[in-house]
Amino acid sequence: MKDLLEQNFLQHYNIGRFITVQQEGTSEEWFDLHNAKDTPMIVAYQQGTGSFHNTANATLSVIDFDRFITNIKGKIFEKRKRCDFLLHDDDNKILVLNEHTTGNNLAKPIYNKRTETIEYPGGKYEKAEHQLFDSLSLLSAVPAIKEKIANYKKRICLMSYKTTLRQNAALTHATLAFGRYRQTEANATKDHGAILSCPAIESHNFEYRRISHEYTFKL
Repeated sequence: MKDLLEQNFLQHYNIGRFITVQQEGTSEEWFDLHNAKDTPMIVAYQQGTGSFHNTANATLSVIDFDRFITNIKGKIFEKRKRCDFLLHDDDNKILVLNEHTTGNNLAKPIYNKRTETIEYPGGKYEKAEHQLFDSLSLLSAVPAIKEKIANYKKRICLMSYKTTLRQNAALTHATLAFGRYRQTEANATKDHGAILSCPAIESHNFEYRRISHEYTFKL
């Protein structure tokens, strides 16, 4: 995937310069991904913003897709959303487009100060969905990458979220409601994540899932 991004992706979008893809690898059974600037993407288990269980001890590669797109800096990408990571194995068993976010009331509408409008009525949940779909659309538009994607047996768009609730904090009704919903969702789905309906993502033959950092996503 790294080579396809550095060659076919840039050629397809007529990018006249080379952009390096930041990639890290692991074959650890348990690990975390961490969404923060100037730090490793792969960190110790439970120390990041999303936890994973590499059940087959496969050789996995993680690509910083957000940084790759940000570094292109072309007009075609200015308004396109992108997810944080691409995670895949060397045997074409699984491909995960992964967006990470943190916060307490993730359903709170997001207000755009520049346009003075509510950009995402569904809050960070809705924004993450847009980021994952836009990333998938950008990738699928490149014929060689679309062909590569089709070879993966399991294809998932995954939102990983980590809350910062404190037991002694003053909690609003909205935060409490979100906490109850989060617990219900997590208990019901645990290491597979909550499977959600998103026709746009499903049209690319991907599942759309969401998981709390309390639980570990099973690859």
